[in-house]
Order: sequence, then structure tokens, then C-alpha cells
Amino acid sequence: MLKKINYITVFFMMVLFSFFLSCKTVSQLSDATVLYGLIIDENNQPVKNASISYINDSGAKTVYSNERGVFKFEDIHYGRYDFVVEKTGYEIKNVDNLNFFDRRRILCFQLTSKISFFNKIDALFKNNQFEKAILKIESMNTNGDMNLYNLCRLYKSFGYFKLNNISKARKELDEVKKHNCCFSYSILEEKLEGK
Repeated sequence: MLKKINYITVFFMMVLFSFFLSCKTVSQLSDATVLYGLIIDENNQPVKNASISYINDSGAKTVYSNERGVFKFEDIHYGRYDFVVEKTGYEIKNVDNLNFFDRRRILCFQLTSKISFFNKIDALFKNNQFEKAILKIESMNTNGDMNLYNLCRLYKSFGYFKLNNISKARKELDEVKKHNCCFSYSILEEKLEGK
């Protein structure tokens, strides 16, 4: 009988101990913590002043990377987040449904610079993948850089021209002309006049 009591006591102590461990884990999950991350370019160099925004069920917040590309979210809770990373002259990076559950985790986002970006667009054009190229162009953050904005419009106009969508090609070209940019668009304009 004494052995049965000891087994039962040990069993209940294990259950009680498991319960306390699980309670501690649940309380840890509800506590706010700090999330660190790094923004780099395609050459693994830090990208400073990139904006990193998150959104989830509890709200949204934006921070900026420092000169070493490091960013920090304070008072972040465990859960699922959608992140958007933006920097003028870089392709916008969207990361959806990221599950944050480990305070030791460091996020790393890699951005593509405009030089690499346009090299990829040129490759898509050379392979006659104009629709893909147009979609990719729309992912470039041109915020505040009118030359970059107009260059993207000019590329889109060319893409639409190659797809034989003349009305969209003219619309994009008219946007470029409206801003009196320094790009030469006369060759494309002549081709559109002939259509």
C-alpha cells in the first residue's frame, strides 16, 4: 500500500510540476519583448534609414534601420506579423505571416538596389517576359526620386508597347512627358505614333 501511495504522489507531483511549467510558458508568451533585425543589400552591405513596418491583430508600428542596418522593435508581443521594408531606390520587400515566437531570433531582410533591379528588368525584357517585367517595375519604391519614378514609367511604357497595349504605353509615356524629365523618350514616342 505504501508503494502505491508513493507512485500516486510522484504522479501528482509530476502533473503539478508540468502544470506550473506550462503556466510559466503561457505567461512568457504574453510578455512583451524586443525584436532585433538587420537590413542588407544584395552585396550583404548594411542599408541605413530603411523603414521597417509591421502589422498584426494588435496594431502597427514603424522603425528605421541605423547606419549599421540594424533595427529594433520594442514591446513586441509573440504572434504572427506582416512586415514591409522600404527604402527609396530599393525594391519594396513584403514578408507576410511571419511567426515571431523566439526572443533570441534576429530578422534579416535583404533589399535589391536599383542597379540590380534594372539589370533584372533588362533580363526579363531580353527574354520577352514583358508582363513579368511590368509587375516587377511596380514593386520599386520611387518615393521622392522623380528621375527613378520617370525611368520606371518609361520602362513600363516600353513593356506595354512590346505587349501591343498601345493605350497603356501612351499613358505611361504621357506621365513621363508631364514631368519634363531628362530621359530621351523620342524613339518610343515615334514608335507609338506609328501604331
